[in-house]
Amino acid sequence: MKNYLATLLVCLQFLFMGSAFAQGKPVTLENAAFEKADSNGEPEGWKAYPPGKGESTKLEMVTGGGLHLYDSDGGNGVGVLQWVPVTGGKKYQAVVQSEGEGGCFFYMIFASKVPAKAAELNRIKLAEKREWMNAGKEKNMTVMAPAGSAFLQLWIYSPNGNTNCDLTITKVSLTEMEGSDITPAPAAVSAPAAAVSSVTETTAGALTFIDEDTDGIPDGWSAYPPGNGSSSSIAVVADGVYLKDADANGGLGIIKWMPVTAGKDYEAVVTPVGSGGGFLYMTFAQKIPVKASDLNRIKLGETRQWISAGKEKRVKAKAPAGAKYLQLWIYSPQDNVNCDLVIPQILLNVGGQAAAPAVSAASGDAVARPPEPPAGAENYPHYNPLSILPEATLSVVDFESGDFSQVRTREGGHKLVVSAPEPVRNGTYAMKVRLDHKNIRSEMTGYRSAAYGEYKYGWSIFVPEDFDGKSSFSIVTQWHDWGSGKKYIEDGGPPTSMYISNDTWRMKLRYQDGMEGDKLTKKEFSFGSIDQDRGKWTDFVLEVNWQSPKSGGGYFRLFKDGEQVIDYEGPTWYEDKVQGPFFKMGVYKGAGSWKGDEAFAYMYFDEFRMGDKTVTKDQVDPAKQPGS
Repeated sequence: MKNYLATLLVCLQFLFMGSAFAQGKPVTLENAAFEKADSNGEPEGWKAYPPGKGESTKLEMVTGGGLHLYDSDGGNGVGVLQWVPVTGGKKYQAVVQSEGEGGCFFYMIFASKVPAKAAELNRIKLAEKREWMNAGKEKNMTVMAPAGSAFLQLWIYSPNGNTNCDLTITKVSLTEMEGSDITPAPAAVSAPAAAVSSVTETTAGALTFIDEDTDGIPDGWSAYPPGNGSSSSIAVVADGVYLKDADANGGLGIIKWMPVTAGKDYEAVVTPVGSGGGFLYMTFAQKIPVKASDLNRIKLGETRQWISAGKEKRVKAKAPAGAKYLQLWIYSPQDNVNCDLVIPQILLNVGGQAAAPAVSAASGDAVARPPEPPAGAENYPHYNPLSILPEATLSVVDFESGDFSQVRTREGGHKLVVSAPEPVRNGTYAMKVRLDHKNIRSEMTGYRSAAYGEYKYGWSIFVPEDFDGKSSFSIVTQWHDWGSGKKYIEDGGPPTSMYISNDTWRMKLRYQDGMEGDKLTKKEFSFGSIDQDRGKWTDFVLEVNWQSPKSGGGYFRLFKDGEQVIDYEGPTWYEDKVQGPFFKMGVYKGAGSWKGDEAFAYMYFDEFRMGDKTVTKDQVDPAKQPGS
């Protein structure tokens, strides 16, 4: 018994010591409990941003301590912020305590200086993290300050559109965590944090463009220089990253740093689509500079070549002695006014090792090749043959790689590849998506079809027992027509898609209205309650012939667990298209109407397959795969 008590005492001592170690050193915040007001009646040491505007958005000091945030105005936000000195490479933990009702966002934003104007922050910030906080629940957030950080902004903010914020902030605390003084993560070349692909050696592969944090910049890349939002802009689209530059007074670009080995050969292969062009740089350095202006001073070697829309460009370079990092920079220079490009991906070949192909042939040993451009493709800048499923090819996304390497792109946030005990349709892995206040979508995309023709799709969906199918509609599968050719007048809703509304499975089929003109029409189908499908996998197979009213022969046949639930013949697509729709699966709540009120907005997906008319129905059917 004595030995047991002694052991327990030692364990408790270590636990206490570990807890003290984790707590670290408190960082002094001014007026952390909101006990002092300035001459304007606002919390001393904090800045109102945005300030309250009358009865619908208010900031009020509470007698005895605390700050009351009230927001019932869907058109304006309200918040407070404070800047605090920090050190790059240190880890900081912020804790916000509140009471009341509703919620708002809490931000931690790092920068090398405090901007003179709030509008300048997006240009100079080094890193940012935000999370939704609910009244009455302690919010705890920990972030590593990137290299070059000198200041941290703590921002409590009820955004535009939020009408349920009636909370009192009782205290904010900040701690510099012990043991976090490690080699700082490389900072951005100018503003946003520049990501290094890995701390290990870079290998051959396809660099794709994904925006899971929904900031408009591809994850792992930084905007340099950033666009101005009008004549120059950067966006992540279904087929890659979109760079538009028609501004003769400013440049535009994105960069990515990757670790390399001196003496190795590196080759970047890119085939932009669209119109115009820009530069692709490969720049080697021993370290990643804190400021962009330092790069010319420390770079060890650089190669650049002009890349033009519709043409493959191969840029090769050998990493010079002492090189540890490679910067890839896609750049439209200051005087270029003809850059309207989509970069689908960059294939990186390393030391003679080529990037692996994305799909495999469905029959025989045929080489998977993109189709020949259809007539008129040159008139549509976003035609991208690399996004179209090659003929006689079976595309498979079953997540058995244990990651997202099989998907073309990812949109939105909160996506995980999971394994048992979570639901898996077949094999070892499946995809789980989850939505919250910050995300209205979480989806993966597959290949496009050709502009017209017969295709088959198969996929599986697991609807959890507690999934909320009533509070708001959920689009769970789409065949999206963005960038497919001639534009038609939108109907204000999604494209062809399968969705859940009022606990019922539904399908919307959208297509051209009549032989001529640019209007759309649709057909709606419903095929039963989701209640019978809760807690189990449901398999879907779609056989479709994408055809316009003029081309004729269209059909749309949907099978659910082997039973046909839709049998439609007629138009399914549009005239004057140069490429077909691309497949998406995940959950999408639509526009800004969803406020994240549902407690159970999550779902599982698995076993996606797609093929053209050479592929059989059994080849895409999840129930017919080995092990099912």
